[in-house]
Amino acid sequence: MLEAPDRDTNMRKYAVPTIVVLALLLAGTLLFAVQSSRRSTNLEARIADLESDRAELQRERADLQTRLRPFETKQAAAARITQEFVVPAGMIQSFSFSPSVVPGTLSGSWRSSGAGFGGADDTIAAFRLTDPKDAVLESSPRGSSGSFLVKLSAQGTYQFFFDNSGLFRSTPRRVFLQTDFKAD
Repeated sequence: MLEAPDRDTNMRKYAVPTIVVLALLLAGTLLFAVQSSRRSTNLEARIADLESDRAELQRERADLQTRLRPFETKQAAAARITQEFVVPAGMIQSFSFSPSVVPGTLSGSWRSSGAGFGGADDTIAAFRLTDPKDAVLESSPRGSSGSFLVKLSAQGTYQFFFDNSGLFRSTPRRVFLQTDFKAD
């Protein structure tokens, strides 16, 4: 006759492997938890480092923008003017220029032409460049061309005057004006 296995024997037989398996699962879970905690701590440290780096880069960027601003202002203040107009006979024609930034340097040239109007020559009676207080910065009497190089120090409107008046001025003159302004 077969005997039924003893219940205690079966329990003992399976209890040890079950405990070992449970112990291994518990150890694995603890190891995973420790590693996850370390990873979490490492990630938090990296995030803190990145935020610190970001703050430092933002400070550097603000510093560079502050240092760059004067150069951008100078570049924005630079102006090139190319203008052509007709000065009627017996008249004075003006052209205005208002720099956005001073001090600076205004340089350029002008020329006049009587061609196409039946004039005997290309000359105008006079050229004059004045500051905002009407002080003469550059001038030339009778001529058909000229150049100028002046320092602009006052804020306001500077005026170019082209004079085609006088006894022998019976025909218009075409004037070509080219200037460059650069902030100091």
